[in-house]
Amino acid sequence: MTEDELRQIMIEFKDAPRIAREKRDAGLRRARDEGWRPVDIEKVTGLSREAVRQALKDEAREAARK
Repeated sequence: MTEDELRQIMIEFKDAPRIAREKRDAGLRRARDEGWRPVDIEKVTGLSREAVRQALKDEAREAARK
């Protein structure tokens, strides 16, 4: 294994939470687009109202970071 391969492993590890969140958010947006209400998404997933709100609206996540 080379140093570059080891570095790539660490880059992928550090990106994993962001990638997982993007995948989750895409799934939640799909559920909404197929007619699920946010309150029902909350009940099924166990996510908080705020987490669902941020997942469904990118601008909500950005506002929460400020």
